[in-house]
This record gives sequence, C-alpha cells and structure tokens, in this order.
Amino acid sequence: MKATLRRHQREIVEVCREILEGKPIREIILSVTPGGGKSFVPVILAENLIPAAAGNICWVVPRNSLKYQGEEEFLNPRWNTAKRIRAADNGADLSRGLAGYVTTYQAVGADPKCHAREFGRHRYVLFLDEFHHVADGSKWHDALKPMVGAAAIVVLASGMMSRGDGEKIAFLGYVNGEPFLDNLAIRRIVAYSRSAAIMPARFNIVDGDAEWEEPDGHKKTSALSGEESAKALFTVLRTEFAEHLLNMARREFTEMSYHYREAKMLVVAPNIEIAKKYYDWLAMRGHKARIATSEDTPQARQNIRDYRRGVYHILVTVAMAYEGLNVPEIAVVCCLSHIRSVPWLEQCFARANRMAVGKEKAVIYAPADWAFRKVVKMIER
Repeated sequence: MKATLRRHQREIVEVCREILEGKPIREIILSVTPGGGKSFVPVILAENLIPAAAGNICWVVPRNSLKYQGEEEFLNPRWNTAKRIRAADNGADLSRGLAGYVTTYQAVGADPKCHAREFGRHRYVLFLDEFHHVADGSKWHDALKPMVGAAAIVVLASGMMSRGDGEKIAFLGYVNGEPFLDNLAIRRIVAYSRSAAIMPARFNIVDGDAEWEEPDGHKKTSALSGEESAKALFTVLRTEFAEHLLNMARREFTEMSYHYREAKMLVVAPNIEIAKKYYDWLAMRGHKARIATSEDTPQARQNIRDYRRGVYHILVTVAMAYEGLNVPEIAVVCCLSHIRSVPWLEQCFARANRMAVGKEKAVIYAPADWAFRKVVKMIER
C-alpha cells in the first residue's frame, strides 16, 4: 500500500494475516468513528484475502451515491492494488470477472435471490457498510441472511452501534440490551475512536430571532435558543439569517484558502429547493461551486467526483452530506439543515474533521437552536 495506514487499518491487515494462517475467524466487527477512514478497509480485505481466503468481495452500502464512490475507491492512486470491483444492482454475473461488486441494501432487498445465487457461485467476503441501517427482523435483514450464511467472511462496519429508532441492529448480538462487542475465536473486534481518528472541530453557532405566522393568522416571534426553537429554526433557514450564516462561513473559507489551497467548503441545505437558492447566492458572489442534492442523478455524481478532484471547492448538498462523502480536504461546513438526529449530525460534522496534509483546522457554522447545542455539548464531552 502506498498510503500510511491508520491504527484500525493496520489491525485489519493483522486480522487478515490470522485468517490466512488458519485461524477460524469468520466475522469482523468494525467500529470506526465517522471520518476515521473506513472506506479503505474493503480494499485492504480484497488485497489480502483474494484469492487465498475468498474469491470475491461484496460491499453493501446504504445509498447509490456511496455505491459509485465504493467502485472509485479501488481506483484511488493512493492504494497500490490491482483489484477492481464494479457498481452493480441486480442481474446475472454481478462481478463480471472482477474482484467483486458494490451494491445497496435497497437492491438486495428488491431481489435477494439474485445475490444469494451469486454467493452460491463464488466464495465472498461480505462487507456490510453502515450496517446499523438494517434493523433486526426487517425485510433487509431477511434478504441479507442467505448472503451472511454463505459468505466466507462477514464484516459488520459502522460508525454508529445504535439506531435512531431504538430498534436492535441486525446480526449484532446483545447482552442486557447492549451490543456484545467482545473478541471470540471466530470473531474479531476492531475499533477506532473519535479522539484517535479526527481533527477537533471548532463550532460557530449563531443565535437569532425569527418571526412566523401561526395557522390562526397571528404572528409569533422566538429566538433560535428560545421556547419555540424548532419553529424558529424552520423559519430562519428560509430567511436572510441563512444568508448571514452562509456569508460568515464563506468568508472564513476564503481566508483559509489563502493558506490551505486545497481547502473545500460544504453547504448542507434543508431541501432541494433551498439548496438551489443557496447555490445561486454563492454563484452571484463569484464562487466556483456545484450542487449535488439527494436526487442522485448522474450529474450529481459527476459534481461530487469533480469536487473530490479539486475541480471546484464548494459543494451545496442535502442528504448526500451524510455517510460516505469522503473528501478529507473539507475544512468548513455550513450546516443549514433542520435535521437534529445525533447520528446524522455526527456524520455531517465528520465531513470536516478528517485529517489531510496541510489542513490545520475544521470549522462548523450552524444555527444555535437548543437541539443543535445539545448535540455539540455531547460531542465536545
């Protein structure tokens, strides 16, 4: 490998060595904090285990955008590997003579027999990425069972060992309601914590007042940090307050770019319509930006590829800022989203706090509603 491996990546190489020495290891649980470099692990597994321990690798991800990024990860010049995989959904011969394929949980759920047949033809390493998306007893759980049963090695990887809805995660054992994360003869646990993995982020959270009209017609006013925090947040994301916060973020980004030329900025919008307004606001001020929303179009995927390559340095997005936007040069995030799920926000922040050569800091700009402040305090603790 050309790149210097992080601790958990080196541990994965060691687990591969144990497997090749004949240890009965069939399962790896990989708990890596968002931003810790999990996406390189399938490359390590393919490079070390194919063809000695398995014939192919199958990488399952939560969304189509991550599927295409997974395919590109094997082409990254940082990795000294001849292995290649393809992005595939369903159909005959999913790997097509390559070292495997990357697909989505949705595709597996739509045609589980297709993937079960593929696993009957080849011995696979099965890498379930962000497997917390699969609830115990769900349709996806049932669809994946034949693949898990047939795989030579199963890797359960996630930055979150819990679900927002409180349901148990599929394929993860529990003791007294908590995940059982101990090494066994047939299982290895590889973990990488936030403190070891990432650059601390500086939070600039800004308060402000919002005024809106209630259904009965009377007007109401509240500070973001006030009693009507949720309604105030919904309002300010659609007013000049959002432009004010966006302006603060882009000014810091511009100043940072003088010293760190590779710096990138990410703007997270509450929906596609507002994302387009934020994009227009940046374009009117001469910024070279692109937009990639959750519409998951070929143009959105191309814009993300160009963003990663440094063709431009500002990306406006919606849900695609969640898992898997692997661009370590992102140094400024303007979080203008209404989502306040702790796992979602942690993933959003992780877009900025990844290590990169020359990068000295990570900065998050966001509204100061009470739910956001609560998450920030939890993370800082």
